[in-house]
Amino acid sequence: MGIARTWSFLKGATIGAGLMYLLDEHSGGRRRALIRDKMVLGRRRLQMTADKRLRDLGNRIKGAWAERRARVVERPIPDDVLEERVRAQLGHTLSHPGSVEVIASRGVVTVRGPVLRGEAEKIREKLERTRGIRECNIEVNEVDDPSSVPGLQGQSRWQRKVGRRA
Repeated sequence: MGIARTWSFLKGATIGAGLMYLLDEHSGGRRRALIRDKMVLGRRRLQMTADKRLRDLGNRIKGAWAERRARVVERPIPDDVLEERVRAQLGHTLSHPGSVEVIASRGVVTVRGPVLRGEAEKIREKLERTRGIRECNIEVNEVDDPSSVPGLQGQSRWQRKVGRRA
């Protein structure tokens, strides 16, 4: 029974101290306003995050629907659009995407240029999943030492991205 009374006393004392803190005639108003402002800010941030997530979900659903529809109704893709689509895919795959040249002609895509060792297979895998490509020719030179190739010098996309976080 003694422990229960002690806990009750401590709870009551904590609540009383909190009320004294908030209802103090000198600084209580400022403290209450600060708490109110934090609550308003928190609610606004939560609402903004929820709105952003809902917009993102809506855009993903629209994109998935458009992809499904495009696979059913296969239309020829103009060469310039196909080139840009391939460049976008390579931008997610290669460490130095600006070093390669992309040529598209009637659904046949050719990728040329220097890449780091191991990236040629990544290119092939990415292009096999890219809609609109009927055939892909990968004519890249895999390089072990990037210091000898101007297009592969400097920081890679990944190094710049990691450097920004640090």
